[in-house]
Amino acid sequence: QSVLYEGESSLTDLALFVKRLSEKTLYHVPADGLNEVFDMTDNLPIIFVYINKDVQDEIVPVSELAKFELRGLAKVVVVDMDNEDCRSLAEGQGFSGKLPALGFKEDGAMTFFDQSKQWSADNVQSFIRSIVYPSDGLNSGSLSEMTYPTDLESHSDISMLADDVQKQDDQIAGAVLGLNKQEMELDHVPALLKHNFDKIVSADLKVVLFYLPFDHISMAFLREFGFAALTLARNFSEPNVMARVNCYDGTDLCAAENITVYPLMRIYRRGQSNQDYKGSLDFRSVIKAVKLLRLNSPIQLTSEEEVQRFMKGKHPQIFQNFTTSSVLYLTSAEETDNEQVFYNVAKSLSIITAFGVVHGDLSKSIAATYNVPVPSVVALHRNDPNQPIRVLNEKISELSLTDFVKNSLIASLPELTVMNLPTLYARRQPFAILFLDLSDQESMVTKETLTKLSTSGHFDNVIFCWMNAQAKTMGHKILSEYTWTATLPMMTVVNHDQGELFNYQPEQLTIEDTSEWLTRVVTKKVRPSKMLEYSKWVAPGPHYDFLDMIDEMEKQKAGALANDVWLQAEQHKRDQKTLGIPSAEADQEETQNIDREMREELLELQKSRIYSTSSKRQGGNIKQHLAASEPPPSRTHPHVEL
Repeated sequence: QSVLYEGESSLTDLALFVKRLSEKTLYHVPADGLNEVFDMTDNLPIIFVYINKDVQDEIVPVSELAKFELRGLAKVVVVDMDNEDCRSLAEGQGFSGKLPALGFKEDGAMTFFDQSKQWSADNVQSFIRSIVYPSDGLNSGSLSEMTYPTDLESHSDISMLADDVQKQDDQIAGAVLGLNKQEMELDHVPALLKHNFDKIVSADLKVVLFYLPFDHISMAFLREFGFAALTLARNFSEPNVMARVNCYDGTDLCAAENITVYPLMRIYRRGQSNQDYKGSLDFRSVIKAVKLLRLNSPIQLTSEEEVQRFMKGKHPQIFQNFTTSSVLYLTSAEETDNEQVFYNVAKSLSIITAFGVVHGDLSKSIAATYNVPVPSVVALHRNDPNQPIRVLNEKISELSLTDFVKNSLIASLPELTVMNLPTLYARRQPFAILFLDLSDQESMVTKETLTKLSTSGHFDNVIFCWMNAQAKTMGHKILSEYTWTATLPMMTVVNHDQGELFNYQPEQLTIEDTSEWLTRVVTKKVRPSKMLEYSKWVAPGPHYDFLDMIDEMEKQKAGALANDVWLQAEQHKRDQKTLGIPSAEADQEETQNIDREMREELLELQKSRIYSTSSKRQGGNIKQHLAASEPPPSRTHPHVEL
């Protein structure tokens, strides 16, 4: 059979269409499986046709469309409602009414055919075409517009089909390509070369970006870096501390600085070792890092007024707009080890928050204010009314203090975002996510309830957070992956290590009921609502896995080394044989031959008349002696008595 393609005349659209032609279009449930078909997700619309044996002839209009028109554009699932499991799953989707019926799933939400209309070929096909070809002017078969709303989104799912196409189809590459028409703001980011580099970076503070002009991520960050420098110059009367190095033009300079990763933002301070920036690559994060670096943490605080202003984010200059926390170390004069640890962590994390140190009698006075012992580390989260003060008063290490500082930047019930996800995920604990509607009063009440639960101290091994799940939000997309239908607010516990997902949606979310349910989840007394699929996060297109290549090279080196050792040993044996020098193996073999000859002689002696006469004459004494001194020898193995 032939299928007509009416999409855009571009390689991307055509490749997508050809790839999807080879995929299955029509599914029958339960014949093709139950949960796997109902849980199926795809970029294409999924149309569900609900029938029983009495109306199965009435799905001809749908089957005709699926055969000739929907291939590559949609998927059709025919559900046998005579099957009890199918009926239960369909009701879970929200289906109710008479048969036959139609519904389609898109972004996890279901829309059903208006049953007040007559079930006819024209009405049914009109409903399906309105799904596949929306009324915003898209042409039949226009895959790129239907599946990917903007030119900046990824077409990575065709990379395996079009490996030979010389095009980098990824979001960053597309974004950089789309922004190339806009000139970068680099007036406040001077270019450095080898002749002026050392002089420039010898200042008190210099932040340098090393990049490659043909690397898309480098160019994306260079634009953000330049905009950050422009923003700092316009809003703050401070000398410029930002510069850049093009490592394609300055290969000798980048080699001398041991630059092996691009892009790389490196921080230079006079009299201190260099520090590589490891934060987010957006202009706001860069501005925040530069402003906090100017504080030169840790700051020595010598009065109660300075401590109070520092904790409010106003000393030695106003920094409250760039970080939500202040970290204070209270120490006695005798403390040296912990203080050195604090200094090391303060230097490494000075791009995310401010650090202060208080010594002597002043530290005791401040400790009394916060009701903590000396020494202690006190962190104040200025935007968290529920748990503003966090304290670390055990013997600190760089690892424990680093975790403490990073977590002090997060509220007791934070909104889950791409910015704080890495920090939260690093705890390796289950997430308790509250999906809510910010415009709904009940959601706000539920949020307050969960805040009390998160600060109760009963579930320190669970990460509490929330997401806005209103339509067209990231939270809505995530929730649609977790469940078919939901009424907000709804709570979900996700254990990423185990791939387990637990959904909780009572009529009213109370502290007592939620605490009881959460306890059962943590103690493995509740079955998961869903298991997350395991997938490996790889590059969107053809790529080299350099880590695997390095591992393989190491294995080859180890194998070559073992082979060399074996060859040397064999050569040594040959050399000894040539010179007439007996080898260790030869000595061992000679010793074994001597032992064998002695054993044979002793066995011959045992058979002789001399041995027999001697045994009869002295046997009683020998046996009596053995019994008195030690147990008789075991007969488990062959034994010769002499």
